[in-house]
Amino acid sequence: MPAALVPQDVHAARLALQQIITCQVVLKDMATRDQLIAEAVQRHGNLLTASAAGFITANTTLDVDEAIAEDRFFYILTRLGGVCELLADVKELSVSDVVHALASLEFEVSDAEGEVDATVVQAMQAAQTCLIANTFIRRGSPPWGIQRTLQLGDMAAVVQMLGLLLNELVAWFDDEHCSDLVKVLLGEVELILHAQAHAQGRTVPDQVAHYFARVMTVTAPDT
Repeated sequence: MPAALVPQDVHAARLALQQIITCQVVLKDMATRDQLIAEAVQRHGNLLTASAAGFITANTTLDVDEAIAEDRFFYILTRLGGVCELLADVKELSVSDVVHALASLEFEVSDAEGEVDATVVQAMQAAQTCLIANTFIRRGSPPWGIQRTLQLGDMAAVVQMLGLLLNELVAWFDDEHCSDLVKVLLGEVELILHAQAHAQGRTVPDQVAHYFARVMTVTAPDT
């Protein structure tokens, strides 16, 4: 997206999210983090939740590293499961209803000749199967071990699809639940950041700063 098309409020929401994540991960001050979330939601609404979802998907789908491939896979799947449970709670639905709705979505990408890319379809179907399996696991069933059948490239593709599902699911929330949604999205975010930082030889604060420096550079609004 060209810089001129990126509104100032998107930039401001990302700055607010950086402050929230720093407070949670670096300062470990959850009370202040919750206050910052409440204030940021008042100012930015669902732009904050979109920024949080973007942060999670970027830190699990970009810069594939074999050493932490499973960490990313389990982290985004866990976040997706938590958000499914939250939506079920606020909409007074069963978790199964929410998961079924996500698992029923069809995503198709066509190549230059207009043919449907079968690899994308297969990756999405695998991601939806993982989501269903995770639902049973969260209820106490034994793990299915699906990740053990995936090669690195396949796992990366499935994680990409889980990211699409997460962003789709976030869009189903009303503004009044933004605060709770951000808290679920950022739950245990330090786990993936520690793994990322270790794999890339950075400190956790540097890892957080690296992400936001990159995204702000790419999408910084005109001044």
